[in-house]
Amino acid sequence: SISGGLEPLTNPGLGEIISHAKSKGVRVPLITNAHMLTKKYLDKTPGIWDLDSLRVSLYGTDDESTFFITRHRKAYKLVKNNIIEFLNLRNKINPNLKLGLNYIIIPENIDTILPLLDYIIDINSQVDGKGIDFLTLRECSDLHVDFGYAMVALGEGVLGKPLARVSGKQMRKSGYPQMSVAIDSLGDVFLYREAGFLDRPGNQKFVAGRIDKE
Repeated sequence: SISGGLEPLTNPGLGEIISHAKSKGVRVPLITNAHMLTKKYLDKTPGIWDLDSLRVSLYGTDDESTFFITRHRKAYKLVKNNIIEFLNLRNKINPNLKLGLNYIIIPENIDTILPLLDYIIDINSQVDGKGIDFLTLRECSDLHVDFGYAMVALGEGVLGKPLARVSGKQMRKSGYPQMSVAIDSLGDVFLYREAGFLDRPGNQKFVAGRIDKE
């Protein structure tokens, strides 16, 4: 995985690195802010098309929110246009290359999450063929995002039936339980995985037993 610390597109040997890895059977994902991902850059770096996936770290969903993070007045339009151009070329050169967006949620940009969906829709409307493949959301330390398994179907526009309830007479005589436990370094076995932290106050009530020499 080729990522930042320093924007990876500034590496003059990037295309050769990616192509060499692919020639050895390695699937390479790349993370970039896409500021340099212009048509001119792509023409000079054909190895980019040997990527398995390209993930764009997005800093905003409009001029104001992007400028707040980047302090670059033209960053919003530049990155958006680069993504559109990349997707149109991707669909002609290597349709298997996946492009997605990565968006970090912080208290200052919480009101830009819904506009993020409009941002994706707008980009896809300007692409001939397949658009953005995936979206990853990363959250600040005091915000947890859990969409739950049921949201997958809803996100695809499928309204499923409620879970069925059965009586004791309708239940099967045998089955395979789905179980998950956690064990800490003392050997305590926890029935609730998130409780399995050493000496966490109150976690003893979740201990099913201890694995010891006997």
